[in-house]
Amino acid sequence: AMHGLEGFCELAVWLTRLAVRGRYRREDDDGPEYEASEPPPLVELAEVKLSPGPLLSPAMKDSETMAFTCWHLVNETSWPEIARMLMLSSHMAGACSAVAAVMERQNVGEWCAATRVGVLSFLRDEVCAGDKVRKVFAHKLRELDRIQERKRAEDAALRKTKEAGKPRGAGEAGKGKPMTAMELMKVLHAKDPQPFECKFKGQAFPGTVQLEADQPRILADGKVFETAMEWVLHVRGKDKVPGLAIKTVIFYKGKALRECEDELL
Repeated sequence: AMHGLEGFCELAVWLTRLAVRGRYRREDDDGPEYEASEPPPLVELAEVKLSPGPLLSPAMKDSETMAFTCWHLVNETSWPEIARMLMLSSHMAGACSAVAAVMERQNVGEWCAATRVGVLSFLRDEVCAGDKVRKVFAHKLRELDRIQERKRAEDAALRKTKEAGKPRGAGEAGKGKPMTAMELMKVLHAKDPQPFECKFKGQAFPGTVQLEADQPRILADGKVFETAMEWVLHVRGKDKVPGLAIKTVIFYKGKALRECEDELL
């Protein structure tokens, strides 16, 4: 139980310091940025007025208050009263009145779990409402916007590249750069779906083009080949053919693909 209380107090002190700094130390969003390793320039901080309570001397009169510089005020002893002051002066004072009343009557060690949760919840919200944290959130959101914009640009460039690399139809085949064997087979198949032949050592091995999701595949010898080179290697075995010569061993209507391509281009 003592370990739990120490952990709670440690967290509460840290949050209270952040909340006080966020409440009273406003920094211009357009002002200079400071490195974490460098101490920020001295800034005149607001004074916090505390009513008589467990933090202050009991010799003080009920009507008296004492002013402190908030930057140096928060410590392991003072944080409950400062947190209560922040609570009562916030726009959530009404919703937090019950928790604040418990904080005024009881010592930290006497707080129940609900009170501890209420205190930490308030301090969390107060910290998140500070300029510093809002600036961090805004920076992260801007960073996300930049990432999304870069992703959209990359996607647009990728779509443009894919569009440029799509096989041309029969009506578009009069211009442009040479096509791959599979692109050429797709164009010829679109014009007239006749079988192709892979010729090797005087024999012709037939194959047909099949389109799946607009992607051509070759069906031959009971197998499916993703590329023309795969089909040729299946037919020729270890007798490989150079990539540039593949259009000379595949035929369509009695003509090599190279000749068909020359006619199209």
